[in-house]
Amino acid sequence: MLLSFLSTVLTSLIIGLLLVILRRIFRMQRSLGVDLGLTAVGGGMLLLLHLVSPDLFGLDPWYGLGFELAKHGLELLVILLLLVAT
Repeated sequence: MLLSFLSTVLTSLIIGLLLVILRRIFRMQRSLGVDLGLTAVGGGMLLLLHLVSPDLFGLDPWYGLGFELAKHGLELLVILLLLVAT
């Protein structure tokens, strides 16, 4: 379970950093609307990753629906926090 948690956090941090770089390249303003939009883009990127590899590259065993929902919520929260903090 710890490996699943760490892969979730690391994936979310990488996507969040990519979105921060994207925001700086396009000189987007820092506002809640922009941050929520970029978080939605990050959610789309996570969805694409999970469609390509449902078990996220073999690191993510199935622990039940509750765990999966909490994990994906955590991924989006990490991305949003990173965007708001930078």
